[in-house]
Amino acid sequence: MSLYTLEFLHSDVLNTVIVGPNRQPVYHVQTQSKLTGHVTTIRRLGIGEGTTQDEIVAVLDHHLTSKDTVEFQGQKIPLKEWMPSVKTFSS
Repeated sequence: MSLYTLEFLHSDVLNTVIVGPNRQPVYHVQTQSKLTGHVTTIRRLGIGEGTTQDEIVAVLDHHLTSKDTVEFQGQKIPLKEWMPSVKTFSS
């Protein structure tokens, strides 16, 4: 497994394409607005791996009136449990 830096193609991170080091598309981020909030879907693109099949990596459901959730690896959990906020204080 190799590690490399990803780059956002657009400044709107809710609707963008994330590319790899050779500017090949790796992930597609798409957000749909609803009356109750919005849903962000992150897809891993199959381009360049011998397939054109996309895979949904995560679905983030942002609610205006209830807790945000994320569906990741077949489990739906509160967003704060999946990605807890880290607070750093300096003196």
